[in-house]
Amino acid sequence: MSSFWTVEPDQKQITLIFRNKSFTVDLKKHLTTGEVRQIMGAGVRSIRTADSADGEENKEMDIRLDMGHAAFVKVRIYIANWSLKDDKSAKLAIELDTLKAMHPALFKLIEVAVDEHQKEMQKELEELEKKFLTSESDTQKISA
Repeated sequence: MSSFWTVEPDQKQITLIFRNKSFTVDLKKHLTTGEVRQIMGAGVRSIRTADSADGEENKEMDIRLDMGHAAFVKVRIYIANWSLKDDKSAKLAIELDTLKAMHPALFKLIEVAVDEHQKEMQKELEELEKKFLTSESDTQKISA
C-alpha cells in the first residue's frame, strides 16, 4: 500500500563490519505512524495510580520503565532485512530474541547505525517539508 498519504516502504542498505566480518543491514527509510507509536510505548512496562497517602484528592502515579526493551524494539522495527547467518549458513531471524542474544558490541554497532540513520532520515524529511511550505494566502491552510 503506497500513496501520497502513506509511508513508502523504501529501504537503505548499509554495510557494517564486526570482528573483521562484513554484513549488510537494510533499514527502513521512514517509519509508519504505528511503528513510531510502538517505539514510543515500548519502554513503558506499567502505569498504576493510587490515592495519595495524605488523604488529599491527589493521585500518586507509579510508572515502571524498561528502556533497554525500547532500544531492542527500535532497532527491530527499523531493520527490514540483514545478511547475518548462523554457523550452518541459515539466515538469522530478525526478531527481538535474536537481538537480545547478540554479542553486546555487535548490538551496539547496529544500534548506533540505526540512530545515525534515523537522524539522517529526519533531516531528509525536514528538508522535504521546507519545499512544501507556502506563504499565507487568502484561504487559511492547516498543515502538519
